[in-house]
Amino acid sequence: MKYLFIILFFVCSCNFTKVSNVRISNKNPYAIDVTVIANDVKYTVLNIAANSKNNGTLDFTKIAQTDGEYILVIKHLNDGSVDSFTHGYFTNGQLANYTDLEVIGHEAKIEISE
Repeated sequence: MKYLFIILFFVCSCNFTKVSNVRISNKNPYAIDVTVIANDVKYTVLNIAANSKNNGTLDFTKIAQTDGEYILVIKHLNDGSVDSFTHGYFTNGQLANYTDLEVIGHEAKIEISE
């Protein structure tokens, strides 16, 4: 009984959360909104200040287990224009550990890495 309790303790204490660290650098003289979408999960940051950085996590624990691409949607708060980009490829809903995004004007540089 004692060993069963120990095994159950370790099994139940495991963390099965899957996250990707998202780092966004806004190199514009105005604020932006950014949304990163992968299958049916998304990470949105509103009003990222001019010339600043934002760090957060995209929780993909409950992502659809299908192949896909990263979709980036950037709204420029100075004029309301919206840019949309696709990048990368993942299989079976398995995202990379890090997503680095740099926004300069209407261009986005993205790096996906483990």
